[in-house]
Amino acid sequence: MEEGGSHRVQYSVEVKTGTRRHNDTDSNITLTVDGSEGSITNAPLAKSLTNGDPFEQGGVDKFVIDSPFLGKISKVTLTSDQSGRGASWYVQWLKIRYRKNVNEDEKELLFHFNTWFSRTKGWSHAAQQSLSIDSLKPLKSYDVEHHTKKYKQSETTPRIFLRRGNSIRFQFSLSRPFIESDRDLKLVFSTGKRPRESNGTQITVDCYNEDDYKKLCTQDQWAFEILTVQNDDVTIELFIPSHVLVGSFKMEIELNDDVIYQYSSEVVILFNPWCEKDEVYMQSQEDLKEYILRQSGIVYQGTDRRPYPKKWYYGQFEAIVADVILYVLQQVSLKARRSAVDVTRAFSSKLNSFDNDGVLEGNWSGDYEGGKTPSFWTTTPSILQQYADNGYEPVKYGQCWVFSAVTVTAMRFLGIPCRSVTNFDSAHDTDANVTQDIFFDYDMNYDKERTNDSVWNFHVWNDVYMKRNDLEGDEFDGWQAIDATPQELSSNIYQMGPSPLSAVKSGRVDQAHDTKFVFAEVNSQTLYWKVLKDGKEELIKSRTDVVGHSISTKAVGTMWRNDITNEYKFPDGSVLESAAVKTALHIVNHKVLKSNKSALSIDLAPAKEENFVGQPVNVEIKISNNSDEDHSVRVKARSQLIHYTGEVARNLQADDDDLRKIKVAKQSVSKLTVTIQTHQYVPYLRADESLQLYVTAVVPESATRHVAMENIRISLSKPELKIRVDESAEIVSGKQFKVFVEFTNPLDVTLKKCEAYFGGSAVLKAVYDVEIPDIKPNSVFQKEYQLTPLQVEGSLKKKSLMYSFSCQPIGGFNESVHIRVSENKK
Repeated sequence: MEEGGSHRVQYSVEVKTGTRRHNDTDSNITLTVDGSEGSITNAPLAKSLTNGDPFEQGGVDKFVIDSPFLGKISKVTLTSDQSGRGASWYVQWLKIRYRKNVNEDEKELLFHFNTWFSRTKGWSHAAQQSLSIDSLKPLKSYDVEHHTKKYKQSETTPRIFLRRGNSIRFQFSLSRPFIESDRDLKLVFSTGKRPRESNGTQITVDCYNEDDYKKLCTQDQWAFEILTVQNDDVTIELFIPSHVLVGSFKMEIELNDDVIYQYSSEVVILFNPWCEKDEVYMQSQEDLKEYILRQSGIVYQGTDRRPYPKKWYYGQFEAIVADVILYVLQQVSLKARRSAVDVTRAFSSKLNSFDNDGVLEGNWSGDYEGGKTPSFWTTTPSILQQYADNGYEPVKYGQCWVFSAVTVTAMRFLGIPCRSVTNFDSAHDTDANVTQDIFFDYDMNYDKERTNDSVWNFHVWNDVYMKRNDLEGDEFDGWQAIDATPQELSSNIYQMGPSPLSAVKSGRVDQAHDTKFVFAEVNSQTLYWKVLKDGKEELIKSRTDVVGHSISTKAVGTMWRNDITNEYKFPDGSVLESAAVKTALHIVNHKVLKSNKSALSIDLAPAKEENFVGQPVNVEIKISNNSDEDHSVRVKARSQLIHYTGEVARNLQADDDDLRKIKVAKQSVSKLTVTIQTHQYVPYLRADESLQLYVTAVVPESATRHVAMENIRISLSKPELKIRVDESAEIVSGKQFKVFVEFTNPLDVTLKKCEAYFGGSAVLKAVYDVEIPDIKPNSVFQKEYQLTPLQVEGSLKKKSLMYSFSCQPIGGFNESVHIRVSENKK
């Protein structure tokens, strides 16, 4: 007999028979189910879908009953007619599973019987009331308290985002009125393939009274308490310790070791920089807004003389970011996921593909066939979306600023304060001796074969903020350098950091991790060697002011540049800087090498503050004679096309063409001008190269005493990109609006392999344009785009809409415009 609503539901019933001898039965068994909206009475459990003949020893039999919806099930009754030769029966448990609607999660109810049905004892039926949990949900304010309101939901995996060191309140309904024994409820959190209590991957949380709960919270321990009970409605408060490992957890509720509820959403636990007990705690609210909550920023490129701000959309709260970063986090050892030191170090490896299938594949060859030129990218979500769409195969291609920007996204998503940092004139020390060794042949030509170290125009890495509990004392707390760009092996893996900035500044290169490498990047001693005719090497000049200039990051709360050089090093030439260099060299068993003081010095400067690609470049040379006698000076000026890593792409002029002899009077300055003509460098451009002029000055009769050398690197500005939004109509979500783009090809050559994309904010999915025809020499490119913004609620603040254009041989360049999108109320 069936009673209930008109909506029919299939109820899956499973029954477990005991495992001992004679626990089975031949009797006919019926089931009665009582619900709030109806009942099923004496439904026969005759034919098992799993075993045929039901109720054999140790078997689990499954049945399906089609019935009108019963509402909230409160009681089940099993009845035996005591027939057959084996009339007795021992039943352990019964489960009921069902979905009210196709789109709803499956509900499961478990009833423990552990009961004998016996003819001799007259036990022919048994009933059990269920305890199940329905509609568990966090209170609405939780995401404000946890600073996670901006995190967007994935289309495939529902999640709630919580920060450790904080509490959260849940509400749920029981299938019957609350009784005192329900305080034995336990919350169980688990993560990983084989969760275990011993390593913190499975946590069982007990229910405590108010006083004990508060005490455990103070002790930074897992606990929950029942706050309110109204009939069958319960509100609890859960405390998450500040030391728990981060990542995605499954949450279940148990009673008497049985799972009575599985929460349908992943529980994502993040670092908590708002919590004083968390190692990533950051006191300043303005800094937290910048280094955790801000979704867009600036990555600096260019040169020390002209830093170029490249705008970037980090988008750490986008759904695709959660999907990918949590996937990457799963590749990190469970042991490492408790510590910000270990997590940041692991991510510096996992975001590049040299040791694994990391997010980005680095490419510095100038040939980007099969991928995108690194300067094409301006948004992290578009990179992560491609990574996911391609089955988690590395995205092609990235260079240091792309690795840095993706790192910002990952760290801020995880709750670790992070900033992008650019070091201009950045040394790459290949032999860990914290010096840069530059070699010249006997005629003072640069010796590429002997010179293994290099100086990059700029290098971009990241700072993350944390307490260094793994190091002695607190002097190494605060900002730490990490770098996901694969440069040198560290512990046999391409990873770098975290390295304390305070250790870098003081020359304490013995402090973990990779501080020798970071120190060399910003403050290494540069040694210039001349290879004599007999093959011996002679030191001709030593300097400590060659590397580590204008170390830059975006300022807090503004779009201005913040020079943080003083956080990495003492002023060049100062007593404190000299002491730091000596400390570093002493630790690596090197001495401070000093060269004889030369009477000559060179100063180089571009004639114009900004030099555009496609135009000639003039460089002014000043040769100073600081001695008390006149000198005849031989000057060589070699111009080169270089990658930003300092690697020479092409020598542009032959040595003989650069040979000049000039007279420089005592205590005076002589001036020269060198011009790098357009036709000398444009034919060899591939993408994003810059120019370098290397100048040496020698007094021939002085052997090595009067020698000077200097180089200057000049970045080539890209064409001005104009982007304009049609202002004649309001921009409304779900409706198309027009955007106009224009720029002029400044070269006498055709621009090829042109492509573009829009991105840069949460209101627009990336729009790619790969069907752009070649652009003829000196011609104007114009295009109109129709874009459709995503659905929004209310009126958004101004958002940046970025347009990125890439071509050969100029490379990538971009521009942005602010838009305001209104809600479509129709």
